[in-house]
Amino acid sequence: MASTSEGGPRPHEPALLEALAAFPEEAFDGQAFRVTGRSAEPVVFSTNGGRWAPPSTYLSVPVLYTGLTREAALAEGASYLAIMSPEPARLVALHRLHVTAKRVMRLAPADLERLGVDQATYPERGYARPGQAPPSRSQEVGAALAFLGFDGLIAPSARWPGDNFMLFGDNHGLDCELEAVEREEVDWRIWMEGTGLEVR
Repeated sequence: MASTSEGGPRPHEPALLEALAAFPEEAFDGQAFRVTGRSAEPVVFSTNGGRWAPPSTYLSVPVLYTGLTREAALAEGASYLAIMSPEPARLVALHRLHVTAKRVMRLAPADLERLGVDQATYPERGYARPGQAPPSRSQEVGAALAFLGFDGLIAPSARWPGDNFMLFGDNHGLDCELEAVEREEVDWRIWMEGTGLEVR
């Protein structure tokens, strides 16, 4: 998927769809973690885009970003908050979720390279944001997976050793579970300084 001369979306790349269809798929039943503001709902999908979904100004792909570990979720959240100006509130909510999904693709770093996602620039925030086009390669991959009917993607975190888990809202149906089961408040700045996490 890329932009046309008018700036709108064009069909997903047939070669990308074919490549993704060759990977195995799996079901998921387990826990995931998500960082939000203290008063925010933890299981609300967003169309604002991100690493694995283009923004709604380009193509609407509702997505929920989580980490498979507490640390992965905190690293993603803290690294984002640290680049905001002025610096936001230090206390955030860390939620433990119970998630089930029927069609999940798990992509390792070597798989991402095969799909055209450059590992050298993977930690960078070079993906398209609202009002920008065209989408990055990782956004194209995520949008293609949603188009193929997958309800989840497990892929390496760009901020912490381990994986993130992205759920695609249009495909994660009523017969799948997504429930917040535990909540704690964390000072993200203290956590970040304690781990030595770099801001990128």
